[in-house]
Amino acid sequence: MTTELGPWLPIFYESSSPELWLGFAISDWVAIGSGLAGAVIGAVVGGAISAKLQNNAAKDAAKQAEADRTAIARANAIKLMMRASIMLNDVKSTVDAIHNQLDKANQHRLTGAPLWARIAGVVGGSRLQPLEIDELLPFIDARKYDLVSKYVELTMQHEVLNDSVDLYNKLRANLKDMLSATSADGTLLYTPATPETEAKIRPHTVEMESLIQQIKPRAEAMLKAAIDLNSQIGPAGREMFGPSFPGVDVSDVAAH
Repeated sequence: MTTELGPWLPIFYESSSPELWLGFAISDWVAIGSGLAGAVIGAVVGGAISAKLQNNAAKDAAKQAEADRTAIARANAIKLMMRASIMLNDVKSTVDAIHNQLDKANQHRLTGAPLWARIAGVVGGSRLQPLEIDELLPFIDARKYDLVSKYVELTMQHEVLNDSVDLYNKLRANLKDMLSATSADGTLLYTPATPETEAKIRPHTVEMESLIQQIKPRAEAMLKAAIDLNSQIGPAGREMFGPSFPGVDVSDVAAH
């Protein structure tokens, strides 16, 4: 079938009217086909762009999530470093207090006296918050197991040391309340060591001597352990998080 518009392509046949054909001219089909092709291509291109944008967004979100995880891990590692440095300062203060009082006792010719008689009191350490596992995770993930073990051990020993020092100071204060000084030599107070006095204070002095005999070597050993631990944390942190990670300079502490 042809018309002035050219050949026709039937798209629908009405059986009640055999002569009636409904369709589009070939030129119309070309226009429609071009429009459909453009729409399909546009849809494909649009879909590709959308997929690309979604992929980029997913990558950006993953990078941000990784950056957030790294920032949290770094903050926890710094918390561990700060706690370790506080323990180092506390233990050093305790050791210094013990040694200073022993030096003063020697100046008063009391070298042969028991430790409790030469050490009137010990500086107590700071009470830290309970050990948090988040502080350890960055170093565990980095397989710094030796550092983690030293940190946990020092934290537990620090708590025991502080409890022992507190008990010793309490017993020493109670002893002062039981006795009255009758003479003085500079900063040193004396009371007569009569049999009655010795019998009265003996239960207290035995306990104090036992405590200070444990406190002194424990504190000295802990100081070495704290120096070793703090010297490791800075380099480990820089290895894990880059050169901006802080550290504790233990050279002055180690020199004394």
